Amino acid sequence: MRPHASSAARALLLALACLAAPPAAAQTPASGRPTRAPSSKAARSVPTPESVLGFQPGADFHLATYEESIAYFRALDAASDRVRLLDVGRTTLGRDWILAAISSTENLERLDHYREVARRLAHPEGLDDTAAHALAREGKALVDISGGLHATEVAGAQHTIRLAYDLVSGADADPRIRAILDNVILLLWPSLNPDGQTIVGEWYRANVGTPYEVAPLPRLYQAYVGHDNNRDAYMLNMVESRVVERTWRTWEPQIIYVHHQSSPLPTRIWLPPFADPIANRAPPLMSRTVNTIGMTIAQMLESREMPGAVHMGTGFDAWYPGYVDYAHAPESGGVLDGNRAVPLCDAALLHAERLSPESPPSPAGVSLPQPVARRLVASGRRRGLHAHGVACRAGLRRQVP
Repeated sequence: MRPHASSAARALLLALACLAAPPAAAQTPASGRPTRAPSSKAARSVPTPESVLGFQPGADFHLATYEESIAYFRALDAASDRVRLLDVGRTTLGRDWILAAISSTENLERLDHYREVARRLAHPEGLDDTAAHALAREGKALVDISGGLHATEVAGAQHTIRLAYDLVSGADADPRIRAILDNVILLLWPSLNPDGQTIVGEWYRANVGTPYEVAPLPRLYQAYVGHDNNRDAYMLNMVESRVVERTWRTWEPQIIYVHHQSSPLPTRIWLPPFADPIANRAPPLMSRTVNTIGMTIAQMLESREMPGAVHMGTGFDAWYPGYVDYAHAPESGGVLDGNRAVPLCDAALLHAERLSPESPPSPAGVSLPQPVARRLVASGRRRGLHAHGVACRAGLRRQVP
């Protein structure tokens, strides 16, 4: 089965691989504190996620906590020259917060230089056209991808583990992945909400196999704000908001991709363009860039016969000025997506009365081909229907067949 979440991220990276750049010469001081010194590790095998976690990311009835996720990223870092871990700060509850830079060995050896190129282009005061174009040709595309912002939308923080493994382990055999790593520097947050990932993971484990398996969390998964943690981008009240803002302004990635998990039933993934109205102070160039990215991902999914991507509609607009996925990115293409999945980690369970092959629902404002809905329904019936079922199987590493 093929994953929408992982394929969407890889489609984005592959589209950017065309931004090939010749190597540059200068080095500049580091940003972020590397948690290890670069060393040659070519002879070491890349550990699989299950070899560290004890299960595959996305497996039913399993969730990796933040500590387990970071244990895997550290194992990956220890085994590969294509990964460098950066310490970006601490969370409200005191957890060390890690960002992974993933690219070719050559790019990571010059990571500080490419960061400075991106910063200079993001703040172009004093640059003439000739110098700006030269920097654009010299630099690499910096792409920031994160999971787990809303911790009960569990797919994202599990998906980042698998995405890291796929990129690091696949470069030698897959020319498409090699092109990505040669031309793109991925800034991958294992989780954008480390405290919440562990809170949700431990709560689920305590209840899995009991009648309370999908019981709602009895506490906020981010201190003080809970689900509103992505609405603090203009006040920066929270420690996490400040860490994210500082990191993004330090690196100035050209694209910021924030993973959500709330595609309108029965679709598989929601992508930009956003629904109207768009905030009237959002730069039009950035809005067009976001729309282009969303449609590029949708076209890549369609080319791989992965149905169910939708956009616009009425559910997700970009009007509010404080979204972390939009307000933080005045010089970047800020993208969010929404994958359809069950709230926690249970098998796919569907409301029989809500989904039927005869009259598949279509979310307001979007068009869903009938065969797509019927395939979703058929899959749910094979897996068993439940009176309290809540949507389709999580799009972590699988696709409804």
